[in-house]
Amino acid sequence: MTALAVGTVIDQKGSAARTWSRPCYTVLRGQKIPRGCVAMAHNGRAMNAGPLDITKTVAQGGPLKATGADANGHIYFWSLFGENVQVSITNGAALAITVDPVFNIVQIVAPVSATASAVVQAVQAHARASQLVECAFGGTGAGLIVAMVSTAVPHVELLGVSMFEIDNSADASNDNTIPVSSAEFRYGKMWLLNDTAGTPVTSSGAPGTGYMLDNATVTSVRTPYCLPVRIDELGVYGKPAGMVCVDIK
Repeated sequence: MTALAVGTVIDQKGSAARTWSRPCYTVLRGQKIPRGCVAMAHNGRAMNAGPLDITKTVAQGGPLKATGADANGHIYFWSLFGENVQVSITNGAALAITVDPVFNIVQIVAPVSATASAVVQAVQAHARASQLVECAFGGTGAGLIVAMVSTAVPHVELLGVSMFEIDNSADASNDNTIPVSSAEFRYGKMWLLNDTAGTPVTSSGAPGTGYMLDNATVTSVRTPYCLPVRIDELGVYGKPAGMVCVDIK
């Protein structure tokens, strides 16, 4: 199933909904993006929208992994804010979060007894740090964290609907150039599938915020490693029934 761009269809608010296009000239290694499906950019490389794969490295399209003492102590970071965001973890007497305003470095100071869960909660509770980075702990989060030097966090953002099939599935080792003639992604208002098998968007959640479950499906609840998307309306009556109109900026 592919996304249905609203194009020039008149919506129920009486205004003409529109889509615009933007380019992305690099496709991530191993990716095949079908025509008409939603793509996202990972450090400027196009890939299918959906949850980030924590088993992959940043180079492979995954989040930044701050390795813990065991699998329950890992912390994964990614940024919706922009490029050039970094994270560092150092040992100290007490758990504290600060942000370097010049270099956009989220600095985590934590005792050696700090768990990944405690660190993630502290980052999410910090006004500025939570704007710069998204984070999640591995497993139960009860494992201990380990120091990490300042490291770049991958920037991830929704691109829009790919207007051409982009196939780099045969090359699992290299990011490759997308021809200029195929590097078009449409953004704006479009209809996507609702997460009917899980937690679908309902009328009470539109307008609101949803999350990209895959390259054509929106779910209503915050889902680990999935990017947020603005929900405009739910398809009813004359609209595509059961589908969700999103607005990708």
